[in-house]
Amino acid sequence: MSEGLFTLAGTLLGGLIGAVGTIGAARIAGRDQRRNQYEQWRREVRRNTYGEFIATSLQAHRRCNDLHIFIHDDPESSARREDDFKGHISWNRQRCS
Repeated sequence: MSEGLFTLAGTLLGGLIGAVGTIGAARIAGRDQRRNQYEQWRREVRRNTYGEFIATSLQAHRRCNDLHIFIHDDPESSARREDDFKGHISWNRQRCS
């Protein structure tokens, strides 16, 4: 009788250790997955922000170049360039508002 009891106790203890190990592994894997998803989200936000910054910087560079051309260009085309530059300024004000 005692041999059967030890066998049953060993089986229950082995099953309990296996269940606890499985639950622990699942918990660690879930925590790692959450961390990886959060890090991926942060990388996406940074990438989008940098992309917007570069696009805005390029637009500002182009507008400054237009202003440079407007200031240093010949008088015949300065009226046309002035209208173009005023259009850029009004567009920029609308965007920043």
